[in-house]
Amino acid sequence: MIYKEISKISSSFSVTLSKSESRMDPHYYYPEFVSTYSKLLKISKHEIRDFFAVSTGKSPPNSYSSDGIPFVRIQNLTPFGVELDDIVYVERTYISKSDIINPNDILITITGATIGKLSINQLDNGLSACSDIAILTPRDDLDENLIYYLYGVLQTSYMFKLFWKGVFGVSNGHLSPKYIKRLPIPLLSEDSPITIGKKLKESIKKKLEAKKKKEEIDTLFAKYLPQNFEVPTEISFVYKKSSCANERRNDPKTFSPRLVAYIQKLRGFGYKIGTLDPLKNGDIHRGIQPEYHANGSIPVIKTRDVNDSPIDWGSTSKTDINFYQKNKRAQIPQNALLVTSTGEGSWGRTSISDKSEAIADGHITIIPIDEALIDPYYVCAFLWTEYSKIQYYKRVRGCTGQTEIYPFDIKTIEVPRLENNIETKIGNDLRDYIQLSGVSKNYHQQAMSELEQLLSLKGGES
Repeated sequence: MIYKEISKISSSFSVTLSKSESRMDPHYYYPEFVSTYSKLLKISKHEIRDFFAVSTGKSPPNSYSSDGIPFVRIQNLTPFGVELDDIVYVERTYISKSDIINPNDILITITGATIGKLSINQLDNGLSACSDIAILTPRDDLDENLIYYLYGVLQTSYMFKLFWKGVFGVSNGHLSPKYIKRLPIPLLSEDSPITIGKKLKESIKKKLEAKKKKEEIDTLFAKYLPQNFEVPTEISFVYKKSSCANERRNDPKTFSPRLVAYIQKLRGFGYKIGTLDPLKNGDIHRGIQPEYHANGSIPVIKTRDVNDSPIDWGSTSKTDINFYQKNKRAQIPQNALLVTSTGEGSWGRTSISDKSEAIADGHITIIPIDEALIDPYYVCAFLWTEYSKIQYYKRVRGCTGQTEIYPFDIKTIEVPRLENNIETKIGNDLRDYIQLSGVSKNYHQQAMSELEQLLSLKGGES
């Protein structure tokens, strides 16, 4: 990844080896790294150690505990802050006061293939980190907007190359805190740190607001469709041939006790249950193989874009308006649901399209919902729950890695009808979640684009 973007520099490149660097390996003096370092050095009057104290986390214990101090690992780091969904805990006695991560501390991965992955601690509930993470603790007198600006600089392509310049080790690369603290870091113009820092701070604020909306949805589903029941491990069922004929299946997986238990639980809550078929507004069908146009304006939704989360429209491939107009079947109606439909490990993810113009490729099933009958955002939220995932799994066909869920099976997915005010609340919360997530991403993209441009203008192209 690091070597694929090579600047137009001479194939011959001479460097002066320095004993003070304590490095004589070719990796450290790779021309792209040296060139980037020189550019940043020219426009930087400061080093990271001028703003931050640099330390590392603590080695993991032999076993984690059920509660105690949250222990941050690499998978918990995101550009929008520390993610606690997959957090583990260590005993309070294992962590000293000096090991606690403070709000606005910046975290950097320093081992393995994810070196240079960054996050910032937006929480104040006392976290600790593993030894694969370096902790940058800002000086007490630093303005918060300046901290977020510096956090943005550390996320740029320039700094990413400098992180990789300092990697040492053969099989499992490592980045030392001593190297990090001596890296140049530019402040650029007088106003840019404040404006860019504010945008990055607002980005994380909106992300936290979005997360709260998602938690509200999860809380409502936990109340009305609780999943905290034990699935019996020893169940036997007898199925008649007519049942297999109705299901158009006779494979054991379709009648797995675990799947049957979940579906019986869903039906047993007492809510009215309906399938997707009568809720549709048009056919449930797949898209088509698109023509891609780099300069096109119409987003193309592919499997990678549908992840039980808001669609990142900025990262989608594009086609042009001519292809869009000629292929009505692949057109995605606004507020239609999109389901990944092919490939083991890929099928069964859902998103909702809030755009008026977009195309789905042939691996995506389009579900246009009749909004007079049900809120499509409520349906989307339900399709993110375990009760939906079980139904997807039950309907998968194929015996190789290229398993599929077909539109005629997707239309039989059962959806519970909760009270109108509850469905409305869940639907509106999902709208807010998607809107806030989009605002957060836009703030982040604007700030990072401005930073990359400023660095390019000051130091030349990276």
